[in-house]
Amino acid sequence: LRFAPPIGWFGKIKGEKDGAHSGMLEIKKAGIFAISEGVKALAIQAGTLKGSTHQRLEALVRDKVLSRKVADNIAESFDFLVLMRLRAQVEAVREGQAPDNYISLERLNMMELGRLRIALKGVEKFQEFIKGHFHLHLLR
Repeated sequence: LRFAPPIGWFGKIKGEKDGAHSGMLEIKKAGIFAISEGVKALAIQAGTLKGSTHQRLEALVRDKVLSRKVADNIAESFDFLVLMRLRAQVEAVREGQAPDNYISLERLNMMELGRLRIALKGVEKFQEFIKGHFHLHLLR
């Protein structure tokens, strides 16, 4: 929960403000990590830790920890974020740079930005679910 998706006013995606990655989004921190670790925490509690994030989601649906709709939304957000990360890494290698977890927001078209915004909103909703499920709002 320490890594909130970088969504500002009116749903604008906020990139890094300065430095070598100015205007870029650290996609792993923005959402991939929150989903994979949130699913892992639920899986540990349910005793179904084996497998990938997708396999854990399926087990959580089977064990009625998550509804099919919620699990599908989480998986869709996760898949899109991972796809964006991999695409940026391939572009970096093609340009002779070291691959990392940053994506250039300027290189995204309107459809991609829209899908990214939806994926990050999905991360926000999942984090709210995690917060409620584990009663983390009671912690200071």
